Amino acid sequence: MSSPGTQRPSTGPSSVESREHHARLGAWFDQLCGLEGAELREGLERLEAEDAVLAAQVRGMLDLDGSKALLDQPVAKPEPMPRRIGKFKIPSRLGQGGTGVV
Repeated sequence: MSSPGTQRPSTGPSSVESREHHARLGAWFDQLCGLEGAELREGLERLEAEDAVLAAQVRGMLDLDGSKALLDQPVAKPEPMPRRIGKFKIPSRLGQGGTGVV
């Protein structure tokens, strides 16, 4: 623990730097996500020349945006509810939620 009047050394970007980085990331993504082919390549090359780290992050976002989103994929069908568990009979379902059935 640091004593009053002393500061710990910075270990990462400040919250202001982080907000600015995320704002730039979002702006570049928005600008590039609707482009294709040569226009997209040119935009990514401009960004790469300006900020290679940001370019890599935008490329990753574009890759995910172009792939089928996880939530768009079909969900596995649930197994049928058993009628018995050991010696106990299950007469009906009481309820269900996002993670299971009771």
